[in-house]
Amino acid sequence: MRKIFRAAIGVALISIVFAGCKKEEDTTYMVKVTATAGGTVEGQNGEYKEGDTVVFKAVPADGHYFSRWNDNKRNNPRTIHVGTNDITLTAEFATITTVDLGLTSGTLWATCNVGALNPWDFGCYYAWGETQTKSSYEWDNLKYCTNNNGLIFSKYKYSDTLTILEPTDDAATTWIGADYSTPTEDDWNELKSYCEWVWTTNYEGHNIAGYIVYKAKSHDAHIFLPAAGWQGTYFYDKNEWGCYWSSSRGDSENDGGYCTFNSRNVSVSEMRRCDGYSVRPVRHKKQ
Repeated sequence: MRKIFRAAIGVALISIVFAGCKKEEDTTYMVKVTATAGGTVEGQNGEYKEGDTVVFKAVPADGHYFSRWNDNKRNNPRTIHVGTNDITLTAEFATITTVDLGLTSGTLWATCNVGALNPWDFGCYYAWGETQTKSSYEWDNLKYCTNNNGLIFSKYKYSDTLTILEPTDDAATTWIGADYSTPTEDDWNELKSYCEWVWTTNYEGHNIAGYIVYKAKSHDAHIFLPAAGWQGTYFYDKNEWGCYWSSSRGDSENDGGYCTFNSRNVSVSEMRRCDGYSVRPVRHKKQ
């Protein structure tokens, strides 16, 4: 009788353990990713188990660009690792607007940085020749850099004669569209020479510093270039310095062209390619 009783207890315990394991195994969590107006999301919404991985890609419609996810992350495609909670995300899109600043070249300047929702938003940071954001910007994770000192490159070097970013390496073209590109050094020099640059510490009441760049010889049109700082291992100089890439390669092989400014000075020069700077798209006049 005692053996039968012990056997019954053993079976009961095994049943309880099995039932508990099965319940845990069957637990799923909802992953739901949606989009604001101006785009769609590719990927499969549904129920997933803990440890599953699912990928979503934000796809902008014509005249729009992907800005960010609603948790302020900007990596696209977005890989989601399912944990022990439901996940809800929204892809946010913004419209593309350009301004005619009366420049001789006819170049139109966009009103927002790549990745920005509005003119005073800093947007995303990119290394020169890259189209993806990163958590840190150093020589050892720079595309086309083949050593950690930024001295050897597999592309955009003296021997290949490439002096302007190709479309596939241009963040503005990649994210905004084929009609847009990162400004050249000549574009920045034209903007600097022919427009009026007025420093502000509080653009339209948003507590963001930067330059209002007015149309040549008039104030009836402008763009705003926020002093978004720059990113290396950490973020630096927000609301103090603006650092914007040009698509032109620097005279030094490990540099890219850029425009930099603070409240006292605007300079078109060059800086090491690995740093993360802002990108302001332009649309050139079609020949």
